[in-house]
Amino acid sequence: MTQLCCSYLFAYLVILGIALGCLGLLLLHGLVGGEWGKASRRILQSGANTIPWLGVLFVPVLLGLRHIYPWMDPVQLMNGSYSAGHKQLYFHVPFFILRATLYFVLWSWMGSHQRRTTRGSAIGLLLYVLTVSWASFDWMMSLEPQWSSSIYGAMIMIGDVLSALAFVPLVLNWQARHAKKPSEVPADTTHDLGNLLLAFVMLWAYMGLSQYLIIWSANLPDEIGWYLARQRGGWQAVAIVLILFQFTLPFLLLLARQRKRKLVSLARVAGLILVLRVVDIFWLTVPDFSPGRFSLHVLDFAALGVLGWVWMVVFRHQLDILETA
Repeated sequence: MTQLCCSYLFAYLVILGIALGCLGLLLLHGLVGGEWGKASRRILQSGANTIPWLGVLFVPVLLGLRHIYPWMDPVQLMNGSYSAGHKQLYFHVPFFILRATLYFVLWSWMGSHQRRTTRGSAIGLLLYVLTVSWASFDWMMSLEPQWSSSIYGAMIMIGDVLSALAFVPLVLNWQARHAKKPSEVPADTTHDLGNLLLAFVMLWAYMGLSQYLIIWSANLPDEIGWYLARQRGGWQAVAIVLILFQFTLPFLLLLARQRKRKLVSLARVAGLILVLRVVDIFWLTVPDFSPGRFSLHVLDFAALGVLGWVWMVVFRHQLDILETA
């Protein structure tokens, strides 16, 4: 049962990250504008519109809380390891559920009422930053309650936006080839998307490196344990793969101007990044269930395949609605 819950959480966070990234980009475009947003607005809106459905799919996570989060263990709660002070209130199931409900209500509201006005987008973006950060603390960082990082929320949020930015060229390329009404994306717009993708690849790497350097230089047992679990038993190989293929290779490929001006070429790089985003979420979550020993289960693939298929069905439905409107 624990393995099933672990696999479901991993897959759920991958899919939720794309949807939340779409919402973040939608709010960002409403604030700063740009041709890149006009071409991808329907895709971003469709992705954001799936958030209420993802709220329903969060119910299995709530049902499996005691199999996922160690702070649900009454023995550990009683021994005082992380139940003192504010954490005792924070790691309280009704409060956890209340926060999750609030997140989905706000995200759904922002997605359905987003307007391209500077004031509205600025307020929405502020709420987005706060809620996504706190949700990452609740659903990911609390997998290891003794550990904390002030930059963790920003790192997860940037990763979500990167997932959405990688998803957009893939959909645009599919639409250009297979949609009922094929449309060609201007080279300048593709170039803008490529530049944004490059910027967020670098920003993701900067966030990850900053967290690593700060924690490692402090050399505190309560902090470095999180990294030690991810640098032993095969997990270090996953970290190297992320460095090489989510940052180094995309960074070098996206430096080429012509590659960013061709949608097919950009979609290939985006596809690589999106695959590595899945690996990144896997590296962030699964070691908490299998510290110091690499673990890959068939349920990980099954959960990702099922949830991904369900989400794509809902996304396609939302996209069809917007295209026929």
